[in-house]
Amino acid sequence: MLEEKTNELANNSAQISKLQSKYSKLKILITQLNDKNRSWEQSNKVQIEENMKREEKYKAQNEDLYRYGLEISRLQGLVDSLKSELVSVRGVSQLIFYVL
Repeated sequence: MLEEKTNELANNSAQISKLQSKYSKLKILITQLNDKNRSWEQSNKVQIEENMKREEKYKAQNEDLYRYGLEISRLQGLVDSLKSELVSVRGVSQLIFYVL
């Protein structure tokens, strides 16, 4: 009986030793994975910040293009108005010239 208990104790000690070894390896692996995860999060955070800055620039460019489009439309309307005035003035001046 004592020999049985001694063998059981030896087997349990061997199993504990194996489990402690596995635990140590697992603990190292988890630490490495946590480090990789932190590194990835930091990298991802930088990329998100860069993307947000790009998005802000695109929005500003879009607003600029919209304002430029409005200004171009306003100026085109002014050009059309001046053209029609010029045509009407030329028509009047030509009538005056023919009358004289």
